[in-house]
This record gives sequence, structure tokens and C-alpha cells, in this order.
Amino acid sequence: MSEKGNSNHGRLERCFFLEALPAELRVMVYENLLVDSEPITASPREKLKEPMTLDLELLRTNRQIHDEAAAVFYSKNTISVRPDVMKIPSSGIPAPQYHHLIRHLKVEGLYCPNSPGKEWVKKFGGHGEERDGKQEAEEYVSTISTLLLQLRNLHTLHFTITPPDRISSTSVLAMLLPLQNALPSMLANFSPSVSILMSFEFDDCYCRMRVCPGFLAKDCLLVVACQVLFWKSHLRVEKMVREARGANLKGIDGRTDLGGLVGEGVEKVVETGWEVDGMIGRLAGL
Repeated sequence: MSEKGNSNHGRLERCFFLEALPAELRVMVYENLLVDSEPITASPREKLKEPMTLDLELLRTNRQIHDEAAAVFYSKNTISVRPDVMKIPSSGIPAPQYHHLIRHLKVEGLYCPNSPGKEWVKKFGGHGEERDGKQEAEEYVSTISTLLLQLRNLHTLHFTITPPDRISSTSVLAMLLPLQNALPSMLANFSPSVSILMSFEFDDCYCRMRVCPGFLAKDCLLVVACQVLFWKSHLRVEKMVREARGANLKGIDGRTDLGGLVGEGVEKVVETGWEVDGMIGRLAGL
């Protein structure tokens, strides 16, 4: 081996990026390479699905760059957790050493198995052969509860509910019970300043509203869900009537925002002091 080779053996290469650029400029570089406008979807085995626009190889450069870049990646991006990419309850969740960095989280709140079992078919409809999905739903909600209890620095939380069309409204409410029952403990340590966006997404309509942690902790998720499902059905009946009358539907093919209608309905329910305990009991017995 040459003397030059011997002299370089075991010596760390100097990094121009770290030595020449101040921390403020390095952060700008990280933001340009690692921040996406869309949520970053968690996938199995505690890895993150890498959008083509992001260069996550930067995180593997060296320890200092990894630590600096990870702080930007996890604090600036919205991390999305969905049950369809969680093969087991502990997968699809960022590793614990990054939890303190996460500021923005998006969670799919409705668990619906891709391959529902016989009991699920009997109760909710669909197709399946083996498991009924109840255990998986409870495990999923338990995993989300554990994660939220660990995210002490969270600034925004987005609960999105995306019911499949094959499921009836009553079944959707029943499927939301595990989440509704877990919400008080999930949000117990949340600061009132945390911004929570709750959205219901359908092919032809949607409802998005910002609420405080205390609102969801008071069984109001089912109240909102009832209003959303009512106005969704109303919208579809209205569309069928217009089609039957031969009305020109061009121009209303875009998704309809149900937020205003749902908001008025929820306010009336809250004003009258309507209790949802009875409804929860009936749904639990389905």
C-alpha cells in the first residue's frame, strides 16, 4: 500500500458541506430536498415510502447530517398513518427515536379490512373468508392511541374518515366505535392549542372541519358522522331525482362540500344537549 494510502487509512474525509455552510443554509438545503407538500405515507417495517421528489439518501450520509436532516424531515412533513399499509400493529409507525420531532400527523380513523372475514361480511357486507376484522380494528386503534400519547410536540392532527361505498351508514357508525371510545384517552394530554382537522371523504362529497381536542373527547365524533352521512344520502337522493327528471348534471360532477350543512346540524345537536350514550350502546350491540 502506498504511503498516501497508509496516511489516509482510518482518517475521516473532510466534509465541505458541514465545514463551509452555516447551519441556517444547511437547513435550507434540507428543506429543499426533504420536504414535500403531500403527506408522507408510513409503510410496513417502520420505513417511510419515499416520494420520487425527495432524496432520502441524504439521511444516510453521516451522523451529523442525519441528525440535522431528520429534524427537518420529521418536523416539516406531515406523517400519514393508514391501516392499509400496516401489516402488523407495530408497523407503519416511525421509530420511537423520531417521535419527539413529529409536528404534523395524518391518521385514517376508519379501519376496514381489505379482506374481511365471514363475520365482517355478515355484519357489514362485502366479501371475505377468514377473520372478522374486529381484532385488527381494535389493534389499529390501540396502536394509534399509543403513538399519540408519545407525540408530545404535535402541532396539527388530521383525522380522515374514508368509508367504502359498500358499507351502510349504520355500519360506518359501528366501525367508528373503537376510535370514539379511545378518543378521550388519546387526547387527554393534548393542549387546547393543537389544531385538529377532521374530514370525511367520499367520491362525490366531503366534509372538513377544524375542532378542538375537547370537542372530540365528548363523543362528538359520532354526532358529526351522523350529520355527514345524512347529508351525503340527501345529496345522492337529490342527484337521482334530478337525473330522473332529465336535468343537465354537467357542472355538479365535482365533489360537494358538506361542511356548512354539517356544521349547522352539529350546532343544533350541541345546543339541545342531545346525549349520544344511548346510540353508542345500541351500536355496540350490533
